Amino acid sequence: MTQNIIHIFVWLRVIGDTIFSVGALALGWFILGLKTGWSLTDQPLPYADDNLQKT
Repeated sequence: MTQNIIHIFVWLRVIGDTIFSVGALALGWFILGLKTGWSLTDQPLPYADDNLQKT
């Protein structure tokens, strides 16, 4: 466990852990926005009316 290759793998793992953490925080931020309502708008999506008129 004290070999140089093990230390390299430990430090290389930091890159993946950082990317995973940023993704988890972004997902949590998005869910928090949905739960509190500040990420929702009262305006309809621009393409939502097009589908309703065609049917």
